Amino acid sequence: LLVSTNVWAIKRLPGERIHDLFERRCAEFEEKASQHLAVDYGDVSFSYADLRDHANRLAQFFAAKGIKAGSHVGLLLDRSLDSYASVLALSKIGAAYVPLDASFPPDRICFILEDSSVNIVVTLRGFTGRFTDATATILALDDHYGDIERLPPTSFLTEALERDEDPLSYIIYTSGTTGKPKGVPIRQSSICNFLHIAA
Repeated sequence: LLVSTNVWAIKRLPGERIHDLFERRCAEFEEKASQHLAVDYGDVSFSYADLRDHANRLAQFFAAKGIKAGSHVGLLLDRSLDSYASVLALSKIGAAYVPLDASFPPDRICFILEDSSVNIVVTLRGFTGRFTDATATILALDDHYGDIERLPPTSFLTEALERDEDPLSYIIYTSGTTGKPKGVPIRQSSICNFLHIAA
C-alpha cells in the first residue's frame, strides 16, 4: 500500500533547509505575514513577520559571535520567540543545534556538550547555572537583547557560506540503553521532507 500510494516519496528540493520552507510561507503571505500567527504561548503571540525578522537578527548576531556553517550549538531556552527564531537562524548560517533541557542534571548536560562537540551554548541568564562545569562558551541572549534589536531585520545572506547539500539540522539525545545519552543526527533533508509530507 505504501509503495502504491507513494506516501513516503522524497518531496524536498535539493539543498533545501527548514528556513527555506518558512520563508517561502512568509512570501506566500506577502504583506499579510504580519497578520498570520506563527507562535502562541500563554498571553504572548508572534506573527510570521515577527519570527522572520527576529530570526534574521539572530543569524547576524550569531555569525558575529563566531557561529558558522558546520558549528554545533547547544540550545537551552524557554518556550519563547527566541527558541523558534534560533532554530531558523542557525539553519540560515548552516549550523546544527543540540537541544538541551533545564531538567537535565549537570553531568548529563556536560556529557552531551562534549559528545556532540558543542563549543557555544545559546541560553538565558536564568539557565547559566546549569553550565558550571562546561567548557563551552555560554551566550545568554537576554544580556544582548538591545544589541540584537538594533540589527536590521533584512534577510541574512553570506556569500562565504559553503552550501552543504544536506547539512545537519540538529542532534537529539536519547536516554541510551547503556545509561549514557546517545546522539541521533537529523539532517535537513529528513526534517524538510517530513514537513513537506505533513503539510
